[in-house]
Amino acid sequence: TSIYRFDGQKFEQLPAPETKPLPLGELSATDLWFTYDSGLNGPMRFDGKKLFRHPLPVSPDEERYRDQIPNWSFSPYGAYTVFRDRQGHIWIGTAMLGAARFDGKQVQWFYEPRLSTTPRGGESGVRGIFQDRKGDYWISNTRHRYTVAKSRPEGAQPNELILDRKPGFPDAATDDGENFHYFHSVVEDKDGALWFACGSGGVVRFHDERVTRYLLGEGEYSRAILLDAEGTVWAGTYQGGLYTLVGDRFELFQASKATVSR
Repeated sequence: TSIYRFDGQKFEQLPAPETKPLPLGELSATDLWFTYDSGLNGPMRFDGKKLFRHPLPVSPDEERYRDQIPNWSFSPYGAYTVFRDRQGHIWIGTAMLGAARFDGKQVQWFYEPRLSTTPRGGESGVRGIFQDRKGDYWISNTRHRYTVAKSRPEGAQPNELILDRKPGFPDAATDDGENFHYFHSVVEDKDGALWFACGSGGVVRFHDERVTRYLLGEGEYSRAILLDAEGTVWAGTYQGGLYTLVGDRFELFQASKATVSR
């Protein structure tokens, strides 16, 4: 896997990453974080000069996972997503072990079965993490939103992250609920509406506790969501191209009609 940087005129390949443990106490607001070989490796960090791979420390749920699947076909620590929250903490969504948060001092883990396990029993991993302007965290699916607990229960391990649940979308409390979706990414617009890229569920808007669903084309799989500087919502799909919100519907972006800025 290679990462390229655009300097305004050309793309240049960054040097091969260096491998070392996650550096506690070295969290910087200017660092950039990436996933690479999604779901297969830990996160990657760029400090402005060098790339670093960061193997994640042991999760308190590793033993449980080993008991269920003794012969790993791939690492349960593989990172699907990296997110920086409003406090500057780095969150990593993993393939099988839930979410990890690095606060600059330590890595703590949060795991719930439904965050990684689909209703049919498959392991989807934590593919989306987001913190909205109210401070609530959205992790993997729309059933719950979370806040960091103010107190720790007796017996909690030091590397265990304790989160309090709050209801997420209405009609998402069951696996067959109309508004229960797994999501890949989220953005929040200037009005406080949240936009979720929900795979085969298309794009979902959540505002004032109301849910609006948008299909892309003939049902394209929504993989990524972006809000540009002008406030336009963009949705990327696996194979169906790029869509933009025009009025009350998403339309396929036509590159031939776009104006290229230099």
